Amino acid sequence: MSIRTSRASGVAGVTVDEATCTGCGACVRVCFGKPLELEGGRVTVDQSRVFGCIGCGACVAVCPTGAISVEGRDLTPTDVFALPPRDARAGYPGLLALLESRRSTRTFTADEIAPELVDAILKAASAAPMGIPPSDVGVLVLEGRERVAAFAKDSLGWMVKARRWLGPTLPLMRPFMRRTDYELTRDFVLPAVDYYRDYAEKGVDWFFYDAPLAMMFYGCGACDPADPYIAATYSVIAAESLGLGSCMLGFAAYPATYSKAIRKRWGLPDRIQPGIMVIFGHPAIAKRHGVRRRFARIDRPAAGGVPVSS
Repeated sequence: MSIRTSRASGVAGVTVDEATCTGCGACVRVCFGKPLELEGGRVTVDQSRVFGCIGCGACVAVCPTGAISVEGRDLTPTDVFALPPRDARAGYPGLLALLESRRSTRTFTADEIAPELVDAILKAASAAPMGIPPSDVGVLVLEGRERVAAFAKDSLGWMVKARRWLGPTLPLMRPFMRRTDYELTRDFVLPAVDYYRDYAEKGVDWFFYDAPLAMMFYGCGACDPADPYIAATYSVIAAESLGLGSCMLGFAAYPATYSKAIRKRWGLPDRIQPGIMVIFGHPAIAKRHGVRRRFARIDRPAAGGVPVSS
């Protein structure tokens, strides 16, 4: 029973080179689509078991002799590469320093972002875990202030129109909304649209902050709603590592999600799931200090299910 996405409907092909396979069984242990089994010291392939090969590449990643090849569902043998040695990868102290150095950036220099940096961000973001392969996450890349400003104008125009009917009808919708959603819309969403509009009329960009690069991560097809946000998170981490500032903007992705005209103009699929916009640029003001954040709560249940909060 193969798993469908918007980009794949069948199983990926799996080939095992019996001449180099040692029968260690590592591939079988990590295969949860279940086409692989170890029988009599040999790895066998039966695509009728469970989901068949979904093209995750887990078996290829752990095979010590390179005896397994997978092709299909957007995966090819040329996608397999040797991992860098452990000492060439980021350790926890360096990773934590990078993560704690990142802050949302909304003030940028006049410099544009070099194409190779754009490609580097996309390459890093594509490494994010994004559901069952092949990924149903799409990315709209707006390079240069002219493109970013044009998209911002379209998006803000849609939001101003939506605000005109949402404001008067919001009280009528109150019985059908959670209190927190109602209050957020009344006290933040509607005033924010007014601020965006008023500043835009003064020639000040409070929507995309005059950023030279923007990327909208969105879902299509069978995409899990969380997947675009995971990829976007990887993009801001990559940007920090490249010396760039970034900021996630939740508002900016909604107009494209709900406006067919905007999707058509910018070459997006006819239907997309809500995603998130990320803006990038060279920071105009250097950070001097980090600011720690905390989870709302951390629960560590003890034996027997009695929660112990920390």
